[in-house]
Amino acid sequence: MANYVSMSVCDLRSVRTVEDARKISSIVDVRLLVLPNDVPEEVSAALTGIPKTSVGQIIYLGKEEELDASKYLRKQVVYKDIRVLDLRTITTVETAEAIEEIKRVNVLIVPSDGQMDVCNAIMSIPKKGIGRVIRASLEEEIDYAQLEAEIDKAVKYSGMDILDLREVKSVEALQKIQKINDISVLVLPTDASPEVQFAIAAIPRSNIGKTIYLKDGEPVPYKVQRANGVFIMEQVPKTSVIIKVNGVCIIPELPGVKEDVSIVLHANGVCLLHSSLRHMGNLELSINGTLFYEEFDSSKLKMVQNLDIDAATLSYMPEGTVILGEELSFAEDVTPEMMMEKKLKILAAETLRAYKGLLPYLKATTSMVNELVEIKSED
Repeated sequence: MANYVSMSVCDLRSVRTVEDARKISSIVDVRLLVLPNDVPEEVSAALTGIPKTSVGQIIYLGKEEELDASKYLRKQVVYKDIRVLDLRTITTVETAEAIEEIKRVNVLIVPSDGQMDVCNAIMSIPKKGIGRVIRASLEEEIDYAQLEAEIDKAVKYSGMDILDLREVKSVEALQKIQKINDISVLVLPTDASPEVQFAIAAIPRSNIGKTIYLKDGEPVPYKVQRANGVFIMEQVPKTSVIIKVNGVCIIPELPGVKEDVSIVLHANGVCLLHSSLRHMGNLELSINGTLFYEEFDSSKLKMVQNLDIDAATLSYMPEGTVILGEELSFAEDVTPEMMMEKKLKILAAETLRAYKGLLPYLKATTSMVNELVEIKSED
């Protein structure tokens, strides 16, 4: 059984018998379907009975009549998100020029013979995200079912720290890569052949943290650090690093970091960065959450789960203390003047509890809080 899928023109005028018509299982995503008007009634009925989905227009012509598809295909056509697209049905330059763009196609079939001007027009169509290109003659039979099966077996790379495509040497292997997604460092070859480079460029990719180009055998100059919960950069990195954090990330001042050391941060959650890092050229950020730039001393950073702060406790805290916590409560004897004198900074908290006199100060100065609760005086 044969099927016709993702075609601009499907010309079935060569089908002259009921047996041949019954060999066609389906016609899907065809813009122009051409059926014969000079066949016996039973053949016509068999062609009409073929299951059809997303067929734009059907016309009837004799076997010897000339087909000018440009009369029926509108300009500014875009083919996208198609598994198999066969362009060998395009027989005129006008039809090819009507296609504005082809993007995100797993397998694209283009003619290897036929009229040179038509082939050139097909090759000049803008294309993006093409997984695999097959050149076939106009008469060559294509096993669409096999292509569909190969697509289902296509390779996908996702959620990796480092993906080194220098290890994939052949065009055929590269064409099987359907998608590259969520990669911290993507390594591409600098000394590959033009065919390999073209195959790499055709792979759809998204959410790539850093793309670097290296010669074969050259070491990857990045280390990857992961943290779930809390990450505090305690030392200035001496080599390039990618940091992936789920939770809280804190990066203090980085004095003396070299210009050739790249720091890439991927974080989900709350990130506190020293204000001196705001315009740091070799720091790349990808933050899904909340980002703060603050002047702070990392030695005065206090991270707690539950903390009750009264005037006596506050008196012992170093000036400029920065607090991150879940449940923070302030006693009634803590005043805004005390907080300002100590330059206490509440960066983030799930819940803040305080008496009425301190609430306005906390509202104005706390960077992020989910719940601010007033404690009622007992008198």
